[in-house]
Amino acid sequence: MITSVNKLYVVKSGTGCKKSGTVSFSAARYMIALAGSEKNFSVNAVKRSLEKEEQKIRNSGADSAQIKRALQKIKYVMRKADEKISLLNREEKNKARQKRAHDTGRKEEAKRLKKNARVEKYFRKSNEHGNIVRAALVEKDELKKQDFSGCQPSADTQQAEPVPSEAALPETAGVPGVPLIDMMV
Repeated sequence: MITSVNKLYVVKSGTGCKKSGTVSFSAARYMIALAGSEKNFSVNAVKRSLEKEEQKIRNSGADSAQIKRALQKIKYVMRKADEKISLLNREEKNKARQKRAHDTGRKEEAKRLKKNARVEKYFRKSNEHGNIVRAALVEKDELKKQDFSGCQPSADTQQAEPVPSEAALPETAGVPGVPLIDMMV
């Protein structure tokens, strides 16, 4: 059954929907969403969407190996989300310590805490960027494996014969070793 919600159509859970044979989950997409979230509530929103994705994958009816791999990716992203929440909490505590130091007149300590906060944020952001790149590279490798996994040469297909290394190349204007190239203008 389909119901409208603010001009968006959503399929209600529990209705009979067709189960697909493949599972597609992009960890890089969720890592990008995590990197963009700067508050705990937005990280929790990403976690909630991951939990919904997990349920969808569990109920997909796909191959168990694909489901297992997708769930491993989801758990990895969930761990990164928990890690980000703890880092954001620590940054907030350090910011509060810096404010207290500034208010009490300890300028050097406030300056040191501010510098440390900047450095920690820089390292957090660079780690998030590295996580995104790693996830994207893993997905790229998996796509390459999927593209060529079903393309095994059969006995009926013709194999190209290898060209021997001492094969004679056509010569151009008496220059040996330069191949002849015809161009249409």
